[in-house]
Amino acid sequence: MLVNVIDSRTKKYATNKVNAVLEPAWRSNGKDGADQHDRHTDEPDTDTLYGLSVAKAFETANGFEGPVTVYLYDADRDPAAPKLSAPRLTEA
Repeated sequence: MLVNVIDSRTKKYATNKVNAVLEPAWRSNGKDGADQHDRHTDEPDTDTLYGLSVAKAFETANGFEGPVTVYLYDADRDPAAPKLSAPRLTEA
């Protein structure tokens, strides 16, 4: 069941085509101010979904019995892509 949404879209009104990550809500238990969720037998692994509507992302999250957080991203941003770190400066 959908319990939280983290919206990282820059195009806040794009609803027909987004990327989403579904994650068990208990994984946020260590965050400041987070409600505490127990692990549940029916919850997703961390799943990345591409090119779906916001409604479909929420519907998919609601298909689980366990509490799920949905992270929303713009369709042109791959949330599973490796993060690039800043180049290190070297002393001359």
